[in-house]
Amino acid sequence: MKRNLFVPTLAVLFLAGIGMATEKKQSGGEAKLQLTQCAMKVSGMTCGGCARSAEARLAKIPGVKSAKVEFDSAEAKVEFDSK
Repeated sequence: MKRNLFVPTLAVLFLAGIGMATEKKQSGGEAKLQLTQCAMKVSGMTCGGCARSAEARLAKIPGVKSAKVEFDSAEAKVEFDSK
């Protein structure tokens, strides 16, 4: 049951974290990206495999440039295009 709630919880936290972005920066190149970085707490992880799974799923979301989820600190750091 915990496994079934983990991914939706992570998605809600990610979407809520977009509004609480900590830093915005612009990237060079032809098409300028409006990259935003945010950090958020993640609950419900029981092992390092949960962190790797969450990281992989976050990376598949359109617009996400990078995602790092740490089990020890229960924190996710995501960089995404906010446009």
